[in-house]
Amino acid sequence: MSSNDKISQRFSISLHRRARSRQGPLYGSLTGQGSTNFRLMRLNPGILDQAVSCTLEEIPLNNAPPYKALSYAWDNAVGSSSSESSPSTMMISCNDVPIAVSTNLYAALKQLRSRDKVVNLWVDAVCINQQNPDERGHQVGIMRQIYEQSEEVAIWLGGKRDDDDLAEDFMFSLGLTSLDWTDNEETNRLFWLEFLRRPDCQRQYIFGAFCVFWLLSLGIPASVTPHISSPFGQSSCILNGIQAIMEQTWWQRTWVLQETVVAAKATCYYATLSCPWTMITKAAASYMNGQLSTNIDSAYGYVSLLSQFARQVRDIEIIRQDWRNPSSLVSLLPLLRQFRIRSATDPRDKVYALLGMVQYWGGQHKILPDYNLDVTNVYWQTSLTIIKNMQSLEILCGTPNAASDGDQSLAHHCHPSWVIDWSYIPSATENIRLETQGFYDASSYLPFGQVRIHGRLLLEVEGVEFDQIQQVFEDVVYSQNGRDGGAKRWREVVNKWEKLARETMGSDDRQYIGGGTVGSAFWRTLCGDIEYTHAGIRRAENTGLLAFTKWRSVDFSHRRKTSIVGQHLQEPLFNAKDEMTEKEQESEKRNAFHYAVRFACSDRKFFVTKKGYVGTGPRGVRPGDGVFVVSGSRVPLILRPSVQEVGCRDRVVETLIKRRVDSKHQVFFQAGAEAKEMMKLTANVCNELHQGLHNLIGDAYVHGIMNGEASLAEASPALTPLFLR
Repeated sequence: MSSNDKISQRFSISLHRRARSRQGPLYGSLTGQGSTNFRLMRLNPGILDQAVSCTLEEIPLNNAPPYKALSYAWDNAVGSSSSESSPSTMMISCNDVPIAVSTNLYAALKQLRSRDKVVNLWVDAVCINQQNPDERGHQVGIMRQIYEQSEEVAIWLGGKRDDDDLAEDFMFSLGLTSLDWTDNEETNRLFWLEFLRRPDCQRQYIFGAFCVFWLLSLGIPASVTPHISSPFGQSSCILNGIQAIMEQTWWQRTWVLQETVVAAKATCYYATLSCPWTMITKAAASYMNGQLSTNIDSAYGYVSLLSQFARQVRDIEIIRQDWRNPSSLVSLLPLLRQFRIRSATDPRDKVYALLGMVQYWGGQHKILPDYNLDVTNVYWQTSLTIIKNMQSLEILCGTPNAASDGDQSLAHHCHPSWVIDWSYIPSATENIRLETQGFYDASSYLPFGQVRIHGRLLLEVEGVEFDQIQQVFEDVVYSQNGRDGGAKRWREVVNKWEKLARETMGSDDRQYIGGGTVGSAFWRTLCGDIEYTHAGIRRAENTGLLAFTKWRSVDFSHRRKTSIVGQHLQEPLFNAKDEMTEKEQESEKRNAFHYAVRFACSDRKFFVTKKGYVGTGPRGVRPGDGVFVVSGSRVPLILRPSVQEVGCRDRVVETLIKRRVDSKHQVFFQAGAEAKEMMKLTANVCNELHQGLHNLIGDAYVHGIMNGEASLAEASPALTPLFLR
């Protein structure tokens, strides 16, 4: 984990003032910067509250003995992500030199040391001389190799809190100081019997949470696990334990991703409890596989919490599996989207922390960490590199910045609107919505346009203004940490959207301008014309209307069958692998429709255009914004006219995507502009005054134009240069 993420400059300075001797005897110069030498910590044995001591030894990475690499968050204060946070510290002895380490690291070292032998461990905060920028940069450059070659990556989630129940009495009865869920069935069964024996627990039952993860990893559905299905007692304690585990800062940080993704073996530690990372991933996969069968109006209190847990684990595991699959090379843009909700003390690390996982750049251009660049230039370089390598404008989809989300107070006004501000946190489910972009191709009937950059400000693209937004419905479902109030809140908002849409466009059976009926256009817009099945994602079928109809009303029949037996909720169940009744199939489609709406519309607004099209777009969308179909983008973009002018004065123009012409797509220009456009093809500097500029607001779903429908092609659209600032 990079020091840029975990140690703010202010804290680093104060720490080293307290231990000045660390500069002298502790660190010598590592062998040449071109080598792969690194320092390895020899963590001395210790018990209970004995002081922590260690030694450091310089070793070539390719000749290192077996060692563990620690993955942790420097500051483990719940919800901490600010560079202003200054964690409390503890003193350890390293090469007989007293040095300060964070309280969270101190707790990890105490837990990971052995009673009777030296443990080889790599810990960035100690093994790297944090006061030597050259050494720090060099070691960050080989960090992926360090974690990749370790025998185990120890994921330290955090130490014991005052109200945690870790089953210490059970450990004491076994003569143990820790409990480890392993592949040993006898051991896990022993833990399970203890779990059954203890109806009482404290407020955060961490031991119980690990037992539930183990059950899920075996494929046992959450709905048949009585320990989390009671509205009383133990269930609430277990759910509090799961919440406490997921609140740990490790889940919020960016640098820990690489450490987990490249690990050959990873183990999760929470104080004195531990389990293989594979147990956590199996638990998450098991829960997600059963989501379609869990009624969205379920009375179970665990649904929202376990959904959040499963998504966070899924995001990491998808990249981890892809990284190991030779036929599925990991590229930068999916990484940036997948982990945008993670935090980094240095906003540049929202990009730099992911570079070590990139296996495929798509072109010859690469990004290398350069902390001499400011944040704006790092993000500018990232946007340009992805456009050039991918030869598309896919990066413009999503939430580019805070202004796109309607929050001007958080917007970086020095950032061009088309340069993605990766430090801004969008909807927790946006990355899932963006995974469906490949199902659309709104620009398929356009000629192949060019993309050019004027200096460092203006991005010139080509496309057509298809329509303008006339009415925006203000109600929206906000996503808070992936939790949005459930099906009830969604129904409230959608019912308002539907009522206003009918007032604007007429009854459901009226003809829709984009084909079909108004009613069909409405429900397909809600789900993005996508449906989720056990087999994966696909375009919505006509049966979606039934799912929408069922989804709009609460499933009271389901609730009538819910009962409390032995203080536990009992709901009707079915196994999706077995043959389902017609009623069960309807229920599953209804649940699937709910998830499709959540992923398509979280933190989005519903709108109607002047021509009568319906769609969804960013929270910041407003009447008067243009709906543009742009060459190089598979989905429409929302662009807002700007009154500002930009004059180029010998400004260098770089072509990022060249214009292509074939027999199918002929290039058309607006009348009178052809000669001017042809001259621009050969120019590498610009001296024009650019007016009619636009700001990028974000991408949109507009029903009836998502597949380059013939109505757009018949007009033989002329490509218009569009300047984004």
